[in-house]
Amino acid sequence: MINKTSPTTAVVATGIGAALFFVLGRFLVIPTPIPNTTINIQYALLAVFALLYGPVVAGLMGLIGHFLIDATSYGPWWSWIVASAIAGLIMGLMTLKDNVQDGPINSGGLVRFNVAVVVAHAV
Repeated sequence: MINKTSPTTAVVATGIGAALFFVLGRFLVIPTPIPNTTINIQYALLAVFALLYGPVVAGLMGLIGHFLIDATSYGPWWSWIVASAIAGLIMGLMTLKDNVQDGPINSGGLVRFNVAVVVAHAV
């Protein structure tokens, strides 16, 4: 069954998701020993929102959230901003069949979710 959310819920989820994406991406970054490389956990949140609310919310969340991160640091890099939006869109499209609001998803849904995350990040 396809997940149907009201437009109001989608707008609120987009706003909250973009704000959380910004906070996690700007202030909660895990440094690594490799120069100029960090672990960013905001993409895990993007995957969860894609599963819960679908491709439109996830795409806008990635677009707005990443724009805010770039705008408050070194300036917008549109290639990375659009890549975050496309990643959210792909994850949302690949998990449309998983309706988690009706109950837990089965093992096939979990496999589909993980494949969606890998494919979205590979693209």
